[in-house]
Amino acid sequence: MKNLFKNVEIKQSNKMSKKDMKQLNKLNYVCLDLKLSYTQVILKNRVKIIKNNEGKTLYFEYFNKVYPTVENFDRKLHKTVLLDEGALGPLNRGADVMMPGIIKYKDKIEEFEKDEIVGIEIETVGIFAVGKTLFSLKEMINKNSGVGIEVYNLKSDKI
Repeated sequence: MKNLFKNVEIKQSNKMSKKDMKQLNKLNYVCLDLKLSYTQVILKNRVKIIKNNEGKTLYFEYFNKVYPTVENFDRKLHKTVLLDEGALGPLNRGADVMMPGIIKYKDKIEEFEKDEIVGIEIETVGIFAVGKTLFSLKEMINKNSGVGIEVYNLKSDKI
């Protein structure tokens, strides 16, 4: 896990322009209401976060890719990967998601490709984390070992 939100130090904060909001709305999964105001916060680790006017973090940008936060994750827009409760401890300690844990529930997972944004769902908890797939599901089934999903945001992150 990349621990993007462990030591959050703000470098810069400014109100987003309509142009910036329109640019983000071009992504199929970002929906910012142009009538509302949003703040873009740039952290010292170069991660950008987008907050609504109530201060709730909606999205974050990491290496030019925009991700929803766990709180703002929409199952209609992104696929989910199901894991058992045994993954909670390692995820909370900063682990990424390993392929065997993903493959265990391959019959309950919608096919995904490499570099897709996915929600990591724990059986009894719901969406617990957001990350990016490092391989397609087919590749993971063939490989069956190693890291399958890089985790960027946990439900417990304070952002």
